[in-house]
Amino acid sequence: DRSRSIKLTVLGTIVATHQSGKGYKVISKQFDFQHSTLRKIIHKWKTFKTVANLDIPVNSLQEKNQGCNGPVKVHTSNAVGGP
Repeated sequence: DRSRSIKLTVLGTIVATHQSGKGYKVISKQFDFQHSTLRKIIHKWKTFKTVANLDIPVNSLQEKNQGCNGPVKVHTSNAVGGP
């Protein structure tokens, strides 16, 4: 199995340990997780204020960051100053 499931109690304990002022290195040794995994857990908590899995489709998050009018299209035509 590529991903291993982490219990919510462990995730909550990781966040609480980070809030108490301990760094990634200490937490990674304490809970036996990689730094990148801890960063993802803590970043998710800071962003969404939860450590539970969210039922948000990836597409809706991408559309949310595009603004009201959608993505900006850039045209690279040579319409100005031609011979």
